[in-house]
Amino acid sequence: TAGGLRSLSTLLQSESCCLEVLRLHNMDITDEKASALADALVGNTSLEKLVINEPTSSSGWSAFSRLLCNTSTISNTHCSNHTLTQIHCHGYGEEVPRSVERYLEMNKYQEHVATTKILMHHPVFNMETFFQWKLKFLPVLLAWFHEAMSVLILEELTDGEGYRLPFGYLVGEFLSECDTSKLESVDHVSQACDVLLTRKLSSVYQFVRAMPLLVVDGYCSQDLTRGSRKRKRILQQSRKMSNGRKRS
Repeated sequence: TAGGLRSLSTLLQSESCCLEVLRLHNMDITDEKASALADALVGNTSLEKLVINEPTSSSGWSAFSRLLCNTSTISNTHCSNHTLTQIHCHGYGEEVPRSVERYLEMNKYQEHVATTKILMHHPVFNMETFFQWKLKFLPVLLAWFHEAMSVLILEELTDGEGYRLPFGYLVGEFLSECDTSKLESVDHVSQACDVLLTRKLSSVYQFVRAMPLLVVDGYCSQDLTRGSRKRKRILQQSRKMSNGRKRS
C-alpha cells in the first residue's frame, strides 16, 4: 500500500542506510504508490537500482522524474536524488520514459550531475539571496560558472547506446527539445555554452547592479544609527544640566 511505502522513508532517508538495490515485485504501482515511493527516496544517498512494476500512468513516472530532478528551485534541484541510476520495470510497456532515463544516465556521474541539472532547468539565477555577502561572493560565483563551462566541454558521459558524449551535448539536446522554434539541426554543445555565458552575464549583472543599492542602504543605516546616538547624547546632557540647575 501507499502507507506501507511511506513507512520505508525512515529507513531510506537515514544517513546509515546502505541499501543499494530495492525490489518490489507483484505490486501494482498506482499514482499514489509511485508518489509515496518517490517521497520515501528523497534524501537517500545509497540506493542505485530500483525494480518495480511499471507505473499505471504518466503521473506515476512524473513522481520519479521529480525525485531525480526537482525543478521548483535551484536549491531543490541541487538536493534532488543524484544516486539512483537504474529503474527496471515489469509491465506492458517495460520502457522507462526518456524524461526519467535521461536523469538516470546523468546520475552515473555524481560529481557533475547537480551542476548539469541546474543548467538544464533554471534559465535565471536569482542572486538576491547572496547579496548579504556583497562583493565577497562574486569570485565564488565566477568560479562556479568557470567550473560549469569545463564540465560542459571537457567531461563526458556514456549514453544508453554506448556513445561517449560531452555533458554539454545532453544539456543542449534538452534545451532544443524545450525550444520548439529551433527545428533545424544545431550544435548542442555550442548551444549549451552560449546559454551558460548568457546566464553568467545575467547573474553578474544582477549582483553588481545591486551593490550600489546595498552601499546606499548601508550608509543610510549607519547615518541613522549615528544620528540616533547623537540625539541620545544630547538628551542625556540636557537632563544633566537640568538636574544641576535644580540642585543649585
